Amino acid sequence: LVLGIESLGSALFYPAETVMVPEMVRGSDLVQANGLYAVTAQLSSAVGYALGGAAVAAIGVRVIFGWDMASYWLSALAILLMMRTVSGPVRERTAAQTDEAGSGFIQSLADGWAGFRAIPGLSRVLPWIVVLNFGFVAGIIMLPLWIHRHLGAGAVWYGIVYASWAGGMVLGSVASGAFGRLRLKTAFAVAFGSQTVFLLAFAA
Repeated sequence: LVLGIESLGSALFYPAETVMVPEMVRGSDLVQANGLYAVTAQLSSAVGYALGGAAVAAIGVRVIFGWDMASYWLSALAILLMMRTVSGPVRERTAAQTDEAGSGFIQSLADGWAGFRAIPGLSRVLPWIVVLNFGFVAGIIMLPLWIHRHLGAGAVWYGIVYASWAGGMVLGSVASGAFGRLRLKTAFAVAFGSQTVFLLAFAA
């Protein structure tokens, strides 16, 4: 039950977090803002995983969970301050959209479904996204088992493996500026093609 509630919170949080970035910067700065957001998030993860694994081994799980809980309160305070920046424009635009399209949750679902059908390529892409995540997430879920059973390692190496994972995302975030100069389809093909090659090499 607790895991379900935590997962539901994450499912609500991440879309809202991602949507806030375009609300805080101009459209011309969005690529750089997304890159900065990704770099800071993954850099903190890379450092945090490495320190976290060592701290669990040296200090213990209870203290680390206490620190983690405190960090969530600080994060909540930062989000509250950001919401004050964007809440006015978002509220005004949402009110205008509601007046234009009608009110109610059912109406919002109907508008969303109509928007989905109006984007010609989306229905062809979504099944591939599902298949991609099926294999990708399955590998991520098995990673702790692989570290424990096949490497015979504990919290320290678990932190190092995940820190290296996040470190690669930092490099990818920094490289996003170079991808941004390519045509969008070319950038996606190069980025996901590279990811596929490296994942296959890691699996091998």
